[in-house]
Amino acid sequence: MNLKEILSSRSVSSKDKALFSRSLAATIEAGVPLLKAFTIVAQETNNYYLQRVSLDIVERLEQGEKLSTALAKTPKIFDEVYIYSISAAEASGKLEEVLKDLADRQEKEYEFESALKSAVAYPVFVLCALIVVTIFLTALVMPKVQVIMLNANIAVPAVTKLLLNVSSFVGNYYYILIVAILGLVLWFRMFFHTSSGKMFLSRLVISLPIIRDMYINVYMARFAKTFQMLLGSGVPYLKTIALVAKVMDNLVIQRILAKVIEQVERGVPMSVPLSQSHVFPPLVCQMIAVGEQTGKLEDVMGSLAELFENQSERNINLITSLLEPILLVVVAIAIGLVIFAVVIPIYQATGS
Repeated sequence: MNLKEILSSRSVSSKDKALFSRSLAATIEAGVPLLKAFTIVAQETNNYYLQRVSLDIVERLEQGEKLSTALAKTPKIFDEVYIYSISAAEASGKLEEVLKDLADRQEKEYEFESALKSAVAYPVFVLCALIVVTIFLTALVMPKVQVIMLNANIAVPAVTKLLLNVSSFVGNYYYILIVAILGLVLWFRMFFHTSSGKMFLSRLVISLPIIRDMYINVYMARFAKTFQMLLGSGVPYLKTIALVAKVMDNLVIQRILAKVIEQVERGVPMSVPLSQSHVFPPLVCQMIAVGEQTGKLEDVMGSLAELFENQSERNINLITSLLEPILLVVVAIAIGLVIFAVVIPIYQATGS
């Protein structure tokens, strides 16, 4: 196994799955039988783990299993939305169309993931660099400044006193600091893997003023796109709502959709419980109500998906553009305070 195979041994990104689905759709559309098409695409994929799993699926297809049945045995790669869509497509004979829709969904997810990572990467890098510089100054520079001030017997500014105290604490109790930071990081990781932590994070991202709009738009785009794709694939209405709930990685929205299923089973239109949730925007509820009344819910979901995908892109770009000047100001203030704390005492000592 080479390095590339090792790195991809257990990782299949949305981009890999999107390329796989689109290649399979194009091969089937060209008239190649399913078994042969799957074999060709499996051999051509660059992801080693996906290739191995795909070849296992080929063996199951050769034994007479349906594609959806074979895919269901690989839940870590192909989720329930993917499997139920393929199952419905096998029944309706629209496999290549459904595969294209699945590829579109996965490509959108990959684009959103990449955009969010890009938006977060810059501020994280700047803050990490600021922390490293601060630690360097407090651990190496400030002790030397303290010696200069003691020898010169000069008054110490308040900012310098603060940095000297921090420097002294880091120097004397660095091991406690390291253990505390590692313990805090570990606690947060454990907490956010519990149901309480997931619920706390789910509520937080849809409540904070700055990022609420961005996350709501992302969730609404995923909700509408997945709903449209499943309805177009022929998945039953209630099953569609249940599957959409599973792909929403927010527990608040999942609970809302669970209540929607209960109401729909009683004959209540989906738009009614959604409008009572205060999480789904009024536009979404109103357009879904129109789609339910006119029987064009699939088309309405497609329009909503396009609308919120565009709004999500604008929100991410806006937040990124706002973060850059804000971080520059924060860094400038921090560096200015450090320079003031270091340079002024040295200047006073030189003058005296």
